[in-house]
Amino acid sequence: MPLERVARGASAVNDWDALLREAVKQQGVAALLDVATHDYESNRELIVAVAAFAEFNRTQLVSALPSGRTCLLNFTRAFTAQQQQALERLLGERLGKLIHLPSTFDDARPYGPQCVALADAVGLTKDEWETLPIIVNPPGIAPGALCLLSELHGRMGHFPARVRLRPRPHCNPVVYAVAELINLQALRDAARGR
Repeated sequence: MPLERVARGASAVNDWDALLREAVKQQGVAALLDVATHDYESNRELIVAVAAFAEFNRTQLVSALPSGRTCLLNFTRAFTAQQQQALERLLGERLGKLIHLPSTFDDARPYGPQCVALADAVGLTKDEWETLPIIVNPPGIAPGALCLLSELHGRMGHFPARVRLRPRPHCNPVVYAVAELINLQALRDAARGR
């Protein structure tokens, strides 16, 4: 950023204010904060302020997204606000519905009927199953997840997209972040050609 565009004065506070205002005009706040963080990496107040700015920026970006129709069926632990925002940024739109149905499976009973009951509990109509864009965060138990995906495929006429979470590196305790959206139908279609 050209410093000649920044009106500098007699105090550091005023200089930073002018510098930030110019960075906003040039959409360069993130780059400016990266440089400041690198140069003043031991300044705790700066680190806290940069983290707060990043969270504010993420929230603002998501709130500016258009409303969507996509439905997230979450069959495991609840999504955090950060995970939902990351998913919405990937989609390029806000979620239309988030249906949270944490699932547990009874190993003494067949999984098929349990998956039918889970899908029924979602509460979508036949038309909604067939027309809504649906993303699934399946149960963590692999046999249950496979049975449930089979049930959903039958109701939808195709495989849903699947959200994948992964642990964030170097976090203690473990924090999960949205890693990707997997288009299961596209994977299936590509495999048919092999």
